[in-house]
Amino acid sequence: LAAIERKKSADVAAEKAKAVLHASLEEKARKLGSMELVFRRRFGEKGESFGSVSKKEIEDALTNKGFGGASVTLEKPIKTKGEHLVEVDLGEGLRVKVRVVLTEQE
Repeated sequence: LAAIERKKSADVAAEKAKAVLHASLEEKARKLGSMELVFRRRFGEKGESFGSVSKKEIEDALTNKGFGGASVTLEKPIKTKGEHLVEVDLGEGLRVKVRVVLTEQE
């Protein structure tokens, strides 16, 4: 009987911890949804980029802004100037789109 009570207590504690984690991730998702990551590259006369923005660069930028552990979904590096929506997985099934802007280096 005591073992059953301990298990129930542990289950309740685990559920509370999961709820706290989920709330924390939802807050991160809200902040990320309004964030814009800007990357500067040089472009040729015809608008071709002399460098791209990779998945790792985006993840590093997110880590530098306090969002370490986020996983970016990117089919191929970004090479075109302008705004791009990139999916970020925060874990626990929470995904958010982040604006990534590729602009000309001054």
